[in-house]
Amino acid sequence: MGLMCNLLRQARQRPEDIVLADSAGQSMTYAQLATAACSGAARLHDAGIAPGDRVLVGLPNGFDFVQAYYSVIASGAIAVPVNPRFRASEIGRIARDSGAVAAIAEPGAGAHVEGIALTCADLADDATCEAVVAGRPESGATVILYTSGTTGRPRGAMLSGEGLACNAQAMGEVSSARPQDVHLCTLPLYHSFGATVSMNMPIATGGKIVFARQFIPAGVARLIRSVRGTVWAGVPAMFAAMAECESIDRDDLCSLRMCISGGAALSDRVFHVFKQRFGIEIAEGYGLTEASPVVTATRAGDRVVAGTVGPPIPGVSVRIVDESGEEAMRGQAGEVHASGPGVMLGYYDCPEQTRQVLRDGWVRTG
Repeated sequence: MGLMCNLLRQARQRPEDIVLADSAGQSMTYAQLATAACSGAARLHDAGIAPGDRVLVGLPNGFDFVQAYYSVIASGAIAVPVNPRFRASEIGRIARDSGAVAAIAEPGAGAHVEGIALTCADLADDATCEAVVAGRPESGATVILYTSGTTGRPRGAMLSGEGLACNAQAMGEVSSARPQDVHLCTLPLYHSFGATVSMNMPIATGGKIVFARQFIPAGVARLIRSVRGTVWAGVPAMFAAMAECESIDRDDLCSLRMCISGGAALSDRVFHVFKQRFGIEIAEGYGLTEASPVVTATRAGDRVVAGTVGPPIPGVSVRIVDESGEEAMRGQAGEVHASGPGVMLGYYDCPEQTRQVLRDGWVRTG
């Protein structure tokens, strides 16, 4: 199992189905995305990028980000997504810390990164290498995501493609995702939550991803209505803004069958106002980058209780540990520990911080 395996499987099963679309009417099929990722991998190899090399992906949400992300993974290199709006000094720090040898960014934006500067146009090629790509394992580090997480200073959490794919598949099961679903993408894909629920999960389950150009509540509502969106994941501030926007009607969001909140705690007030205005209960989850990232989530069809984050997702175990290191008694406060296939391999080049957070396959959430 792996992220590229999921993409190639969908490309074989539903080659002409649309996987990516945007508000401007552009679209890309599963077959086209798989071909682009495979040919992009070949171009990365031609540029001198070898398996295990770190490659920054500094692109905004859109077709280019998805193509670059999957091209790097298909090549056997390690994708290091970064916020393209970061200052040059911050991107440079991440590049140096991760030992990145290349960056894929918009024209001119990668100039401050030492190494090979590429754009998505540089990845275009007619050649494909699906047979080679399909055989590449994703059990080792596949993506490095920088997070302040449990250690304060941002560290690079090394995540395996297999773990990310398991997390995406589990979230697909939790949300009852199906190929007919239309997933609205308003979350940044360089972030672990957005990458899983708004990119990797839809691809794993054969759905369509529709990109909003920017988050403007009324505009997002119009987009949901026009494309008949069925699944939308966001952060609490997005749901609050939608609930407070007077120009949005209940009918604008009537196609949504599931809204998923993460990234921060959802207040009871936002939950109830959103439900009152639109008739939709927001399902909340809990996770952290070091776990790929979802740990618990409310299942589609289950009764949603405001302020709760649901049970562990399939394949994940959770325990509460007290100050003495023993499992806490029911009702006793303690630290959340999680284990499962999505738990990170460690922090890149930070063995001491890794030892502090990982214990016998369990990640301490702090």
